[in-house]
Amino acid sequence: VIVDFYASWCRPCKRVAPVIDQSAKELAKKVKILKVNVESNHEIAQRFNVTSMPTIVVFDKKHKMLFKKIGQNTIIELMGSLEEMKEFSMNDINNFLKEID
Repeated sequence: VIVDFYASWCRPCKRVAPVIDQSAKELAKKVKILKVNVESNHEIAQRFNVTSMPTIVVFDKKHKMLFKKIGQNTIIELMGSLEEMKEFSMNDINNFLKEID
């Protein structure tokens, strides 16, 4: 599970959004991508210590947080890597995500 924390006023979030949306389509059967608006869900953002946007938080199947990535370029690179792996097995994708942080 990848959680995208964003804000409506955040320009980098707006630039990252199409990349994340495309990844959500490409990886729909393997990775669930959720979006959290920090303006209306500030408690959730606080819980995961999200203080900058855009931020993504990645969880494994057991809902354990694997890592957090902050910033437009970092997120775009990560999503691009995931899209390249769309034909990989779920285990290979999970292993890739576990090794990132």
